[in-house]
Amino acid sequence: RSSNPRKPQVFLNASYYLPTTRAGSHDLKAGLEWLDDSATSGETGTSGAILYLDRNGAPSQIRLTDVGDPGSFGDTWRPSEDGNARVAAYLQDRWSVSRRLTVTAGLRVDRQRPYYGASRRDPLLAGVFPAVDTPGRTLFVRQTVAPRVGASFDLSDRGRSIAKVFWGRYHHNLARSFAGVNPGGTNTRTYAFLDQNGNGLYDGIDELGTLVASTGGATTSYDPDLVIPRTDEISVSFEQQLRGDSAARVAWVRKSTRHQIGTYNAAWVDQLTVP
Repeated sequence: RSSNPRKPQVFLNASYYLPTTRAGSHDLKAGLEWLDDSATSGETGTSGAILYLDRNGAPSQIRLTDVGDPGSFGDTWRPSEDGNARVAAYLQDRWSVSRRLTVTAGLRVDRQRPYYGASRRDPLLAGVFPAVDTPGRTLFVRQTVAPRVGASFDLSDRGRSIAKVFWGRYHHNLARSFAGVNPGGTNTRTYAFLDQNGNGLYDGIDELGTLVASTGGATTSYDPDLVIPRTDEISVSFEQQLRGDSAARVAWVRKSTRHQIGTYNAAWVDQLTVP
């Protein structure tokens, strides 16, 4: 297997402190981020295109992979790049309302663009998998907005007893979550193995029985209306300074995730409990 990850990125940030005024002091921060989280990976074919899956010592199923000649990997056939181009902007203000109360508020805006690059498949098992050239494609584009706010209060007025509360939203980085949708990636098909002549070897498509499972972009689709997964966090904490530099802290944290993305085999729907 070959893997070539890369992650070019640019980060810009600036801060500005506004001294104490009637409304308290402000510590402002703002920034921009650009990151292309991508990788080119795939089976090189050195392990062969056929995997026998045994049951009780005899071949029961056979998994076929659309790899080409290992000697021409990267030349006449090659996998494509999978990536997620991200752009983000954020703004944060740490507002010292008074000597005892500080409020921190922020807002983050993200744009994510999952994509795959051009590729060519030239499989050895041409009777099962077609040779195909695949152009690059942007899968979809999503913008998200994530607010966050927190406050800390000095209960003792001497900085020794602090109560804190926070709520924030975090949208997940899709990264390479959609590599399985890429038709230029590795594709597999698992069949019941008939082996009519009993030699335990694959001799042609006549020995392929029922299709049990498949993976890869040639057989994997996605919901074009999917929502970016997000996690909301709520926390409440209390910190108490003890002797010297020692301190104690107790906290309650709740995290909830929504719109999670997963992959499933459609052939298994309503079949998992069927013998």
